[in-house]
Amino acid sequence: MKLFLKTPLIILCFTILTIFSCSKDDDNGSNNNDFADLSFVSGDEGSRIVLTQNNEDLVYSGKNVLGWDTSALLNLNYAKSLRLLHNGFETIEIRMSVPSNLDFVEAAVNTHGLHGSTVLLQNTQDLSSVIVEMYSTKNQERQQFFGTLEIKRHVNYQNSVIDMVGSFEITRNGQTIKGLFWKKDVANW
Repeated sequence: MKLFLKTPLIILCFTILTIFSCSKDDDNGSNNNDFADLSFVSGDEGSRIVLTQNNEDLVYSGKNVLGWDTSALLNLNYAKSLRLLHNGFETIEIRMSVPSNLDFVEAAVNTHGLHGSTVLLQNTQDLSSVIVEMYSTKNQERQQFFGTLEIKRHVNYQNSVIDMVGSFEITRNGQTIKGLFWKKDVANW
């Protein structure tokens, strides 16, 4: 009879222990150590891209991640922009058009499919979701990329926490570009 009474108590203790051993960060993956190959991370901010064209890989690195700059859109919606500067390669820009009712951090920290075309100001009045563009500019004309972008926050790496880490795989004109960028401290989320 004593064993019968102890069994539910043991199960209850085990269940409580299991629930409290999981943190909220574990649920949303924000402390995911397997997010991307972080072995290239050096310094407080930077980026690394691998351009594959004609079965050849070209590697470019950069030491500057500039942003998030804010600009106004229609109907109190807003855009945030980030620039990745690389040595020997064009500047890559990321622009997120965000509805006014969304917090930017919640909107940005996610996996995004790229829009693939320029979002014009006159088309930003009735935003219902985040629109993400990734492009470079040549002769004052945007050259849009297609693909995916993932941004994570508070990523553990080598006994420290990186505030923002992003990875992407994009295509343009037969080129495949895989990249990683990071910024240890982001002041203007």
